[in-house]
Amino acid sequence: RDLHSFPTRRSSDLYKMRNSLLIILVFIWPNKTEAQASAGFEQYFYVNKTGFPVVVPVIYFQNEHNWFVQSDINYEQLHTFSICIGKTFSEDDEFSYSVTPMIGAVLGSLKGGVLALNTEMRYKNILFSSQSHYVFSLKNVGSDLLNNWMELGYRVIGHTFIGVSMQTIVFNAINMQLQTGVYIRFSVKKWNFPIYCFNTISDNRHLILGVTREFSLQVKKQVLYN
Repeated sequence: RDLHSFPTRRSSDLYKMRNSLLIILVFIWPNKTEAQASAGFEQYFYVNKTGFPVVVPVIYFQNEHNWFVQSDINYEQLHTFSICIGKTFSEDDEFSYSVTPMIGAVLGSLKGGVLALNTEMRYKNILFSSQSHYVFSLKNVGSDLLNNWMELGYRVIGHTFIGVSMQTIVFNAINMQLQTGVYIRFSVKKWNFPIYCFNTISDNRHLILGVTREFSLQVKKQVLYN
């Protein structure tokens, strides 16, 4: 049989094979990309007519996998320290939301476990946010505490919001304190400055002055394209 009657691999076929192999390698080769993490702090000053302002600092961190940790002082009660960990579930669209359930502990003048939930929803110029902390004591039954903060705002111009806020504190499942107020929050570059006024028509009115800042962190990691 003539040698040329056998099928042979032409150079054009080898060229196509090489290109196909290169394309496959490009798609499966590990490549470094940047994932998004964030960290921030919130500093609040509770000002009333009874004396010096109460300082309430809050710091938090969220990694690129949406695991979230938050720590604060004087939030649940004066002379307390708490730390919580959880995970954020969010969607960024015309209607955006973010939900972060957490579990943790509180020490100091109040001791126990903490179940917490941070929620934020945004639709066009409307913003709703809520923070709930449920503190339960493992030793003193009946000394549980529920603290819920809610606010509803509207963006009037730029990054300036005005709205209403409400704080509910429930002691021992029967004693409840309800405070309502108004707020304005404006931004200068990446700094936010919220100002709250509670019990505006009462002699017990007080102010909460705040400054907050969030930082975006780039995390390099390897991913496989497929």
